[in-house]
Amino acid sequence: MRSSLFGGLFLAAALLAPGLASADPTIIYLVRHGEKGSVDKDPALTTQGQARARNIAAMLKTTGIAHIYSSTAQRTRQTAQPLATELGLQV
Repeated sequence: MRSSLFGGLFLAAALLAPGLASADPTIIYLVRHGEKGSVDKDPALTTQGQARARNIAAMLKTTGIAHIYSSTAQRTRQTAQPLATELGLQV
């Protein structure tokens, strides 16, 4: 009984190991846009929002980010752009 239990565990580990070895760890940073200028349909960032976007870029530039995604709203693109520029990526 004991040997069949260990045999089963060994078989399970052997079957799972290739999948675990090839798993690529992923971290997603979700960032809300900086302060927007108005309540218009597609407002730009305020000066404070632009400063926040630069601070976000400074904090995240060494994290290994490889892709940057944004909605089509002007404020979200403006929030993502400083980091994209720093890393040489497109939003």
